[in-house]
Amino acid sequence: MTRIDLEDASLIDEKLATVAGILDEVDIDCWLLWVPETSQMADPALSLLLEADLVWPSALLYTRTGERIAVVGAHDRAAIPPRRFHRIVPYTEGASSALRSELARIAPGTIAVNEAETMSPPTG
Repeated sequence: MTRIDLEDASLIDEKLATVAGILDEVDIDCWLLWVPETSQMADPALSLLLEADLVWPSALLYTRTGERIAVVGAHDRAAIPPRRFHRIVPYTEGASSALRSELARIAPGTIAVNEAETMSPPTG
């Protein structure tokens, strides 16, 4: 897990507090940050939102209503700070099913997607 100090944790808290307002301002219902294995290639936005390294591909969802959801590999579950997410959804065999289920539950009309340029989002 990435080590951060209290100043960095406070900065992450501040960034997370602004997400819902920004989504509302730009009329987007959900922001999906697709995260490949961070040891291979971390999305630059990840360090502003989470103080953990992720081994399995993951999807971090932030909604206009303020809900934060992490769809992560089962082995990454323990690395996700519960205070950062309202729901943590672990998967064991590919993120697609769990991600589709969460997207169906929150039913966004619009989704903004971040993904590393050399990685592909989940298929299915």
